[in-house]
Amino acid sequence: LIHETLYQSRNLSRIDFALYASNLVDRLAGSYLGAANHVSVDVPCEEVCLPIDLAISCGLIVNELVTNALKYAFPDGRRGHIEVSISYDRQEQQFCLKVADDGVGFPSNVNLDDPVTLGLQLVTTLTQQLDAMISMDNKDGTTFRIYFAVPEERCDA
Repeated sequence: LIHETLYQSRNLSRIDFALYASNLVDRLAGSYLGAANHVSVDVPCEEVCLPIDLAISCGLIVNELVTNALKYAFPDGRRGHIEVSISYDRQEQQFCLKVADDGVGFPSNVNLDDPVTLGLQLVTTLTQQLDAMISMDNKDGTTFRIYFAVPEERCDA
């Protein structure tokens, strides 16, 4: 998917993350055919270009968190919604990557500082590589927010 996105890009060092995230989430949702009937996905991303190394790390985080939501957040055909977004806060000069679902939530004993599952270990390791901060809200589903800084640039630059 990274190669496809690069092929469509004018700038080979940066990726239109909105397009990339939308395609990634669509493919993930399509791969879980059972979920397609009862889980909706939305990717309301701002137009944001990321350096390719950051885009790959963010894509891996999105892949892990969305896959986890599709597999576990909506048991027994429960209806639900997953949202993936990225936005830039000009005042704070940082991006916020958000992956949220309105599913059953994570178990209360999950600790992001010492994750026991391979998936969350991957997410926290990638977050560290981004020199980012991660938060998890487990109210009314699960919401992960990853905050990181990168020089702002438009996709058409």
